Amino acid sequence: MQSIRQQLLKLKIMEFPGSHWVYNDAEDFDTAPPLISGDYTCEIYAQLRPSGRILDHFQAVLAGDRIMDVDVDLAAMIPVARFKGWRYRSQYQSRDIIIRRNMLSSSWADGPGILAMNDAAIYDNEGKAVAVDDFMAILGDLPEAGPDTFSIRHCVVAGPDRRLALQLQGLPYNATVLSGKTAFKG
Repeated sequence: MQSIRQQLLKLKIMEFPGSHWVYNDAEDFDTAPPLISGDYTCEIYAQLRPSGRILDHFQAVLAGDRIMDVDVDLAAMIPVARFKGWRYRSQYQSRDIIIRRNMLSSSWADGPGILAMNDAAIYDNEGKAVAVDDFMAILGDLPEAGPDTFSIRHCVVAGPDRRLALQLQGLPYNATVLSGKTAFKG
């Protein structure tokens, strides 16, 4: 049986970060483009101290060549019987998703605002597009006691296969309310 000392001598000392890492100047931290290419990519950037330790900021940066298609059950975001079978649909480039510094999620965005900017659309249970003004009128006519809006954000998560995945999260509150609650900030 080998002694602990003999076992430790056999260990390779790994320099961190190694020579295969890409370094950028600190001024480029917020604007450095991703280096990996592919359909959908995510790179994690970290600020290093002169000693090589990661103690300051990190940031996830998304990129990719393919357009992302979003097709979500609207009733999952606004739990109202009226929206059963309705869909929230959108398309965008992953590079347009801004993940906040030192977090793995984007900021909350108001669903009605996204619809008003024509960055998404609502489809009824028959698959017909609902005009933004008509949808806003429906939201205004919902009972006072229930939800009457929704917000979304994107979050980088570890999937069941232990790989990074991009998750769309939605809740039946406006973005200001969600951004003000500690539990929903991160």
